[in-house]
Amino acid sequence: MMRSVFKPRKFASAIAYMVQQRTGLTMEQICCLLFFADKRHLLSYGRTITGVRYYALEHGPAPSHCIGNAEPKSPLDLKPLSKSDLKVLNEIVSTYADLPARKLEQLTQEEPAWTQTPQDEQIDFDLFFAGHPEAGLVKSILQEEYGWRDTLNVNHE
Repeated sequence: MMRSVFKPRKFASAIAYMVQQRTGLTMEQICCLLFFADKRHLLSYGRTITGVRYYALEHGPAPSHCIGNAEPKSPLDLKPLSKSDLKVLNEIVSTYADLPARKLEQLTQEEPAWTQTPQDEQIDFDLFFAGHPEAGLVKSILQEEYGWRDTLNVNHE
């Protein structure tokens, strides 16, 4: 199973950034948006944004850490987020943030990472690559450079 290192400041900043971009997001929407953002960033750049683990819960993937209060802090701290983090967060917000929570849940429930993981179990990041042959090069580089088990345990910003 691929592992990751949780990055609490990035996690909090990513949530605050999304909430600032689209006010009124529900916790369900934020969970789905984070899942899509971490997945897209992993497939494109070889690492997740937040390092948070996801679990296959009944309504879709859920982060292993509590989201807490999603109200943005003033001023918003973007320092923990890289340019690629912000690029992906913007893409995800633009693509998905206006969808109702139920539709986002349905979309996440179509993901192999959710469908191939038993309910209430931790999702293996390897499943993020399922159905995405275009990300095969990223996956093979991560395997070769860092070894499969510790692929996401590398902090390469």
